[in-house]
Amino acid sequence: ASGNPFSSSALNAMTGSKPVISLEDVTIGDDPLGQGSGGTTYRGTYKGTSVAVKVWKHQGRFSDGSPEGEIRTHSILTHPNIAGSLASLKAPALGLVMYYLDGAHALGARPDLDSMTQDLPPHWRKNYEAFHPQKLIPTALSLAQALAYMHHRGFAHGDIYMHNTLEAGGDDAKDPTRGLEKDKARVYLSDLGAAWAYDHSKHPWVEKIEVAAFGRLLRDLADFAVYTRFTPPGHPNLKPLRDIANRLLVHDHKKRPTFDVVISLLDLANKTGEEENKS
Repeated sequence: ASGNPFSSSALNAMTGSKPVISLEDVTIGDDPLGQGSGGTTYRGTYKGTSVAVKVWKHQGRFSDGSPEGEIRTHSILTHPNIAGSLASLKAPALGLVMYYLDGAHALGARPDLDSMTQDLPPHWRKNYEAFHPQKLIPTALSLAQALAYMHHRGFAHGDIYMHNTLEAGGDDAKDPTRGLEKDKARVYLSDLGAAWAYDHSKHPWVEKIEVAAFGRLLRDLADFAVYTRFTPPGHPNLKPLRDIANRLLVHDHKKRPTFDVVISLLDLANKTGEEENKS
């Protein structure tokens, strides 16, 4: 998790910085966008731009790590498919000023006492949210690209689940076809609270652990698409997704591909699907 003293030396050796501002530099609304174990996120304005402001509570004590570690991680990582930050808030109000993602919703729901560690299908106002079958592989590809970037920079995400992914953009967040048009919607890897730095050259097995976690995410992605009853069980986009997931979940971590290889597999599946849709 962020703030782990065993990874602090690797984190401190990395370069990257974003502005550190005071709470007075940001206008924050009263109604929270969301709450977690460590903090509350509000909609706000920074330099005339709509932002999401995460403010830590309980003096920054929470289960996944430390505010300082998460802020430092955000200052280093910048990728179009990571829900990132513009700046951080200095003490006493520790926080992050993040990009506001219009119409953002998680692609999975957090586990409950019945599912235990298993994510649940995404909900929209207590109704299942539909997955369009043509979005399955592009969604997986976007997330794989974000994770490959993290590991190239020497970071493990630490919490790869569907409920830690977001889709944003488009006019109607409930429309299952949103995101089919280029640049209309984008998928993001979110929640860097459990991310931690490591030396990839010395510990390449860390990436292979996260590859397995991503394999389970791909299985959930395929299953949720069927559960929501928008994607038929026999749809051709499901098989390549499940085949790739099986390759990532082999027991011997040495036989699992890297995220770069995962990107190649998903890119090939995506191009094959596009060609089949044209014919």
